[in-house]
Amino acid sequence: MPINEELAIPTVERFLALVTALDAIWDPGSSYLDDPRYSELRREIDGSISRVKTIADECEPGLSDRITEGLQGTFGYSGAVSAVTQLLGQLRRAEQHRRN
Repeated sequence: MPINEELAIPTVERFLALVTALDAIWDPGSSYLDDPRYSELRREIDGSISRVKTIADECEPGLSDRITEGLQGTFGYSGAVSAVTQLLGQLRRAEQHRRN
């Protein structure tokens, strides 16, 4: 099924904002897991991850796996930020291409 970029882009933009915020509070030297913002962000991320992974799978095989791995948080969340940024870029290019 083709992706509707007009619907997918806002979803992925919001998800990127959440993942970026999660990465910003990650600190291996502290107990960031006790931060109330962490729980709130994880709840929001968990609520939209399946939709974002579906979009990612449609754009590029394996990209959803990179997002999932990046959300493990073992070494921060920069891997997830990178993968979601890549997804957003692909969606924006596809939208631009479709408009031209």
